[in-house]
Amino acid sequence: MKISIDSITENRFAYLKGVENLNSEIFLKVDYVEYLTGQEAIDAEWRDEAYFVDGKDTITNITNGYYISNVNPKIRTFKAQSNISVRHIIDDDGVQEMEKSKELDLKQIKIYIKDKTLLFLHVRNGVIVRIDERFMS
Repeated sequence: MKISIDSITENRFAYLKGVENLNSEIFLKVDYVEYLTGQEAIDAEWRDEAYFVDGKDTITNITNGYYISNVNPKIRTFKAQSNISVRHIIDDDGVQEMEKSKELDLKQIKIYIKDKTLLFLHVRNGVIVRIDERFMS
């Protein structure tokens, strides 16, 4: 059996949606999203209609100054580079730090999927070469 990967090169925010382990190689199914702050977050929220009206009040979905937009639910498949680890926490004010790298094993992948952790993927020719974890307050 062979797993087909999306052989692109880019860096994007994403959620892990699934994992396959084939011949000791890990393949991740990912869903790209946009992580937006400030005016971009406000504009995207209105564009996506991610709000609701409660009587005369419009309630928005922007939480702690950020908004995650997912208008394209396409699932992509990438191979994880051997011995890959999660290196940093990305945050808005530089307060949060990762004390030590997290090994990206099947146990950690399942935690990321279950907890819906936002990750920043560095993909080169369909291979995830680096992952950073986005700190969410």
